[in-house]
Amino acid sequence: MSKIVPAKDIGVPIPSPPPDATNHLIAYYGAPGFTPSYSQAQRVDLGAVSALKSVSQSSASYWDIPMASILGSAAQNGSYGFVFTLADANGNEGDFSPAVTEAVDVTVPLALGQPIILS
Repeated sequence: MSKIVPAKDIGVPIPSPPPDATNHLIAYYGAPGFTPSYSQAQRVDLGAVSALKSVSQSSASYWDIPMASILGSAAQNGSYGFVFTLADANGNEGDFSPAVTEAVDVTVPLALGQPIILS
């Protein structure tokens, strides 16, 4: 079985004051520089913010979002742009976050043949 290095996590800043625990974090993705649309198909509801893992870095708190939870196992090689919004219980979404771009590499090197003992 080949080893593929997992894609990095994305840190989405937790606003202050924090949003209602039932709000959902929504991820949108596309080619770098894409213009997000609330109706686009490349959209993933990452769940209630109360259930998301958070981390602190440089005195700020972030929701720790694994890129694989957005792209899934069908991710292709290339660069992707990501933006995020918060949605309330009624499905109303806030403004889009600034974009972040990351490259994904899922290419596995060639397999080697049977080694032999050289004399």
